[in-house]
Amino acid sequence: MDFELFRLNAEKSKAKRASNRNSTPDLLRERGISFTSHNSGAHIIIKHNDRVFDLWPGTGKWIERAGNYASGRGVFRLLEIL
Repeated sequence: MDFELFRLNAEKSKAKRASNRNSTPDLLRERGISFTSHNSGAHIIIKHNDRVFDLWPGTGKWIERAGNYASGRGVFRLLEIL
């Protein structure tokens, strides 16, 4: 029974990451944020107001390449910073 629960949670997590990879580019476009997509959407590079961020939309992890090296999780949190 525990294995079945583990498998169901793994499938749910996999579906959520795929959904994030599909929806994140749309959110960025709607807000006028320029970006390039790499590795079939698994990695996004955002250049905005002289700042560069790496974003992995599946997990929501992001990190700033220079400056104060901000980092965190969640595309909405990143949008607040941008």
